[in-house]
Amino acid sequence: MATSGTTSFDLQIDEIIEEAYERCGLRTNSGYDIKSARRSLNLLFSEWGNRGIHLWKVQLNQIILQSGVPTYFVPTQVSDVMEAYISSTGSANGTLNTALTSSATSVVLTDGSSFAVSGTIQIGLEMMTYTGKSTDTLTGVTRGALGSIAVAHVAGVAVQNITAQGTADTNDIALNKIDRSAYSALPNKLQVGQPSQYFVNRYTQPTISLYLAPNISTYTTLKYYSINKIEDAGKYTNTTDTPSRFLPSMCSGLAYYLSQKRAPDRIQILKQLYEDELLRALNEDGARTSVYISPQTYFGDGV
Repeated sequence: MATSGTTSFDLQIDEIIEEAYERCGLRTNSGYDIKSARRSLNLLFSEWGNRGIHLWKVQLNQIILQSGVPTYFVPTQVSDVMEAYISSTGSANGTLNTALTSSATSVVLTDGSSFAVSGTIQIGLEMMTYTGKSTDTLTGVTRGALGSIAVAHVAGVAVQNITAQGTADTNDIALNKIDRSAYSALPNKLQVGQPSQYFVNRYTQPTISLYLAPNISTYTTLKYYSINKIEDAGKYTNTTDTPSRFLPSMCSGLAYYLSQKRAPDRIQILKQLYEDELLRALNEDGARTSVYISPQTYFGDGV
């Protein structure tokens, strides 16, 4: 047992590639080998996304609802929406004091007293994050955050204070997820009222559609848990966008993918090792809850 005093072990992309080649009984000897392995690693991440196993990428998001508007864009990194609910969340909002260009990196409010020194705001459909505040000016603003699109805004429009949302008086109503067929069958998708259902259209730019279209008289915010895509491998000096418990299965999976191109005699054994290590990682990744066992009961004619 090591006694380093640290638990931050991780592997860079090039180390994962080297480990995978060694499991295939090969050594990397060209830039093409590295490039081919990185491509296979990205394909492996896509395959994990198809299995829906990336629970570490679950994130709580929120959208300020607009009266009579049923459909909203969600960030491009969203793979799917797992749960959604509408909320009566009260927030201390503000007003834009001066117009914004699509590239401006500071936001001047008429009154910034209720805004934190850093956080997230929303103007129209654009999300922005900021890292500082000077009186009524938000500074260090990142435009088009969370997959939204940076656009110009005129003075006087509302600035939603996303960071400040949530009070003890907040009420939440869960929504039921429906499929494409059920949503298509709805006769009037613009009917206004309190939403009770939602449909997720998984385009390149995903959308979430509510039914009924919100009237925002009480419930002003849509909150949803998304499962986001795994980030690409990128530079060879990057570490991967996965918990360390998935590193063994990642190396095995990449070795299996590379064997299909470079070591066909090892395909079956490497596939078996990959599935075995992935199963162990998945079992560890599951949510732990209390388990209660009760006797099985049958109701019959008394026999």
